[in-house]
Amino acid sequence: MLQIRTVAAEYLIAMKLMSGRRYKNDISDIYGILWEHQKSETTISRDSIDRAIEALYGNTPNIPEISLEILEKVFSDGDFENLYKQSREDEKEAKELLVVFEEEYPNTLKQKV
Repeated sequence: MLQIRTVAAEYLIAMKLMSGRRYKNDISDIYGILWEHQKSETTISRDSIDRAIEALYGNTPNIPEISLEILEKVFSDGDFENLYKQSREDEKEAKELLVVFEEEYPNTLKQKV
């Protein structure tokens, strides 16, 4: 029998912060998770995200600088809906730039294994 487990939102945010990919919707996912929880009145605190980061990655995780900036911005701003929508637009633009770059410089972005 298949058993389905859920992952706490704080842990999803922690994982998205660690990867911090601007072209893979990680940033908008963070804002979207926070926005959805805000709408359902089950807000997620900065402390709970910090605890999830520590639980997953230890006391001194190497979180990308951009992710730390995003974390600061999201909790100082608080307008998760607007941050989500703007981030989605930014991610679409970044993806389009990558597609154009790949077309102009084929196989440059691909890693050989």
